[in-house]
Amino acid sequence: LLVGRSVVPTRADFNTMFEPGLLNGTTVALHFVEDKFARWPSHAFAASVFGLATGQGSHPQGALLVSLALPVLAAVGSYWAGGALFRRVIWRASEGLLLARPEGRALPPRGWPAFPVALRGPVGALLEKELVSVLRSPQELGRGAFFAFLLGLFTLLFLRVPVPGEAGTEDVTARLIAFSVLATGYFLTTVALRFVFPALSLEGGAAWILFTSPIRLRAVFWARLAVYSAVGFVGLGTLALAGGLRLGLPPIGFALFAAELALMSLTIMTIALALGVCWPDFRGRSAEALATSAGGLLTTALCLGYVAVSGWLGYRLILAVLTGAPAERVGVIALAALAVSMAVVAGPLALARRRGGRFEDG
Repeated sequence: LLVGRSVVPTRADFNTMFEPGLLNGTTVALHFVEDKFARWPSHAFAASVFGLATGQGSHPQGALLVSLALPVLAAVGSYWAGGALFRRVIWRASEGLLLARPEGRALPPRGWPAFPVALRGPVGALLEKELVSVLRSPQELGRGAFFAFLLGLFTLLFLRVPVPGEAGTEDVTARLIAFSVLATGYFLTTVALRFVFPALSLEGGAAWILFTSPIRLRAVFWARLAVYSAVGFVGLGTLALAGGLRLGLPPIGFALFAAELALMSLTIMTIALALGVCWPDFRGRSAEALATSAGGLLTTALCLGYVAVSGWLGYRLILAVLTGAPAERVGVIALAALAVSMAVVAGPLALARRRGGRFEDG
């Protein structure tokens, strides 16, 4: 992100490159654009190849050799470090309900003496077990890192958008907020479809342990919903709120923006979790296959449709605040957003309640 921050053009860069204020303005020299990429790791390689082709530059052969040697050295170092780390964590990562640690490989107790650590009670132990399983899975960590990269890239681009500073630009600010709501809703839907919707199905053949335990499935559902909604709002909504601060929203507008993001996180997680209870699959299918099932497609359609309506309501809400609309009008729009959320989750919750009761009754 620190490297990419120097590449995303600012308003001053656009003015320098295209001179929009001059009718006879010319485009900027190529070296200006090249300097924007000077900190990229691939720039040295590209510059050396260009120097060899054109005969320009000082010692392009040496620069080419260095640029080729650095990735090789990094790969060798990663091989030895990664191999040592792999040998240490492979057995811990592979342990589970059906695979125990081999005899003679008992590890000394380390870490926290009690479990769960952060949460409390039987339900807290189940939720913390799920979090530990995700943290021990290289596949889940890789997917999470990819989502984090996309989210960071979006945040970087959004924070580099020129801030409207003149009077009469309230509509532009409201549109930027609506775009932020749509983007945040899309990321929430992606995360919910990948991690929340298959939460029950990923229990697999061990789901009977959960159903026959004295823990009520309803309690697990609400606890999961609280955790997933909080994580979604803190992890994704906070970045959108940073963009709202940069756009200079008034306190009431910022509070309504935060409330809408929190409501959207709660609604999307509720839809995904409830429909995951309605369409479970305990045959051991992957989360990617579950996301393309009938329940997954219905979750995607409902969530994205809700996100589209939320983006429009967010635009109307922020525009009403910025233009000094009466409090009654602002309240009507806020209540409309709440009503839409309640209407969207009513059906999935009713179906999940009926389906969950059948699991507990055997």
